[in-house]
Amino acid sequence: MGILQSLSRTFGIPEALSVPLPHYRLLSDGLIVSDDRAQAWFTVSAASSQMLTVQERADEAGRVITAAQRILGDRACQLRIMWGRIDGATYTPGHEMTPWAQARRQGISDLGLAERHVLLGIDIEDRHTAAVLQALRRATDWVGGDARAIPRRELASLDRTMRQFARMLQDTPLRARPAPVETLAWMLAHDQYRTMRPLAGEGTVTGARLARLTRGRAIPWPDHIRHYGADGTETAYTTLLALSEFPEKLEVPGNGEWLLTLSRVSRRGIEGEPDEVRIYPQADVRFEVLTSAAGLGKVEKVRKSAKEQRREASRSSAGETDLNIAMAEAEMEQLAAEIQRGRVELVHASCIISVTEASREALEASVTALQAHYAEYGITVDVLADQQREAWMQTMPCDQVRTGDLSHVMDAPAFFGSWFWGGSVVGDDVGPAIGYTTGATASIVRLHPTEAPRRGDTSTIAIVGKGGRGKTTAMQLLALDAADEGAWVPLLDLKGDLDNQYGGIVACAAEYGIPADAVAVDGRFAGAADLLRLSTPEEALSASHGQLMLLISEALRVRAQPVLMEHIARLVESGEERSTARLINIMAASADDTAQRIAGELTAWRSDIYGSAIVGRADGGALLGTGPGIHLIRCPGMVPPAADTPPADWSTSERVQAAVIRGLLAWLTQIGSRQTLRDQRKMVCLPEAHMLTATREGAAFLDRTARMGRAMGQTLVVDTQDTASIADHDGIMEQLVAVMAFSQDTEAQQTALAKLLGLEPTEAARIAVRDVSVDPHTGAKWSGHCYMRDPRRRVASVQIAYPNSRVADLLSTDPTHARKEAA
Repeated sequence: MGILQSLSRTFGIPEALSVPLPHYRLLSDGLIVSDDRAQAWFTVSAASSQMLTVQERADEAGRVITAAQRILGDRACQLRIMWGRIDGATYTPGHEMTPWAQARRQGISDLGLAERHVLLGIDIEDRHTAAVLQALRRATDWVGGDARAIPRRELASLDRTMRQFARMLQDTPLRARPAPVETLAWMLAHDQYRTMRPLAGEGTVTGARLARLTRGRAIPWPDHIRHYGADGTETAYTTLLALSEFPEKLEVPGNGEWLLTLSRVSRRGIEGEPDEVRIYPQADVRFEVLTSAAGLGKVEKVRKSAKEQRREASRSSAGETDLNIAMAEAEMEQLAAEIQRGRVELVHASCIISVTEASREALEASVTALQAHYAEYGITVDVLADQQREAWMQTMPCDQVRTGDLSHVMDAPAFFGSWFWGGSVVGDDVGPAIGYTTGATASIVRLHPTEAPRRGDTSTIAIVGKGGRGKTTAMQLLALDAADEGAWVPLLDLKGDLDNQYGGIVACAAEYGIPADAVAVDGRFAGAADLLRLSTPEEALSASHGQLMLLISEALRVRAQPVLMEHIARLVESGEERSTARLINIMAASADDTAQRIAGELTAWRSDIYGSAIVGRADGGALLGTGPGIHLIRCPGMVPPAADTPPADWSTSERVQAAVIRGLLAWLTQIGSRQTLRDQRKMVCLPEAHMLTATREGAAFLDRTARMGRAMGQTLVVDTQDTASIADHDGIMEQLVAVMAFSQDTEAQQTALAKLLGLEPTEAARIAVRDVSVDPHTGAKWSGHCYMRDPRRRVASVQIAYPNSRVADLLSTDPTHARKEAA
């Protein structure tokens, strides 16, 4: 902006202080029509810009500039950034409103998050032109038969024009869509009453319904505006300010993001408030993207003015020309040449920022905070003293620039570098709400994990990061969301911390009517991992034989292999009850010496906590049901053998634990691949998956399940502290549909985490992932805060949210949680 700063006040649209407020005639989808003009209005979709590189930001801004020149050139436009509240009443999880979904809905409302709305208005008709006035006089098709309303033919023409702009804008990075009439009604009501509550409309809003939207009472004072309710009481106070001075150099990211930064303003709390209070300034920018001809005209006007001043100075008694005037003339000549070569595009803009609070004290604190915030960017923000009325009127749709002396002319990169469409956006369009974004803007984050394989997408979700940051809790919330919509959700709990003193995930599911059960690999659940009992007849022979051979001693193994295979085959072919306990009895009664020795060795395992899970006599049913709900399998204290240890070197303890793990993983594979369950939603959850990636069979299971997930209609969710072990598995990396990344401390893990997020492993990226779960104010642990990558490869910072504190208690895996609550 350096060479353009001299243009800021030299020319502008003449002030129109005597023009009254717009008199609105009609609102419909994408249209606002007043007595004087008609505007097409669009909602601008937020881009996920939080983790873009400098080059990616520059490229996208360049695409927006190109589109703006083509679509908006020489048209009067109005950009509005407004704030509402995210209301849980609008939340639909994608299935029926169950108790769990209702808790999610209430949790959203309890967050009290502010929602940013970016709206773009384009002047499409001046209703004072001779052609329009003549058409109005001749009109016989007034809407509703009211001659004061909009003729139907005019309305149809306006609608066609609006939709032409919509078709052009929707394919740009702004992804603009016609603003629903409900949004436009809320916008007008918000201007009048300064409330956060949306006012719904339906279809076309005219007449008395439209009048009610603009019936607010606002009284201007020298430095603020007071808003009054229907009973005459003061409801809000607003101060309007102007961005009066910009620095010579604007950088993106940095001070060039002068509109995106509106979501980052906070002030100190006054009495009765928290120490820090976020404020949400509203922006109204009237702008015009100048074509080359229009830009050259304005530059030439400034050049001629500078030339005249130089000549006047040379004819004065001093006979000396001011250096600044001479430089301005030269700079305008150079700028004109750049415009002619197509290297510079200009935007003429008038920027108004407003702050609203419930009290004068809070308003003054917010104004001071806003000015201090922009001062850090090198931007001067001034209260529009004695111009509050004019500035407020200028912000109204279908109005005009009334503070032309405060207009700016800037190059297009300086204007669009404000990144008004930027934000923090991530997640699916539909599905359960798992939290909210915490970056440039707040928005509800949805993730529908069991839907990915149904739409033919990859279906593995990785939740990675150091311990104690909320990974397992995030997985449990995903499991509850999936089970609530009827999915089969097994959780293999190798650490044994998913059933805390409050009852854990099973108790949480029960409280919300979600089916759930739990088994543990201990003496109470003998035979729980017995593949001979759990497998189908077609799968039982190979699955059981491989599992039991791990329990046979090295000395007997060669002789045992064919004998064990023969006895298992006979039992399966008999059609009688199958279990390892029954197989042992049959082999013990055999005349074959080898069979008797096998029976003896297997019987010895009944006294072992892990061995009994295979060879013990089961009193209950199957380990896992195949119906909807949570199925928790607890394996406390289990430490499977490491992948770099050859099976021949496994200790007795490692062999039996490997056998149990093999049984559980084989069972999960069999259930997931059964044709009869192909249409059922399925999601396999593996907390502490680094305990599996460190083993041969665990790594093979993860690789196979990830690769086959889409074909089986099954989602795999892995939670691990060893991010590098996931990044090194191509089978998992190629199948990732979403990632939640919590803090990591070592460079190797940070690099792997950046790779999972799809980021270049630069120093900046490593610092970002190192600090994502650290509170920036206190340096303490920020539980539940992570980066998330969605199926569209967008990345943003996310806070995983509990529906309420009761759920937080039930799902906590922190051993000190109860003591903290008591304190």
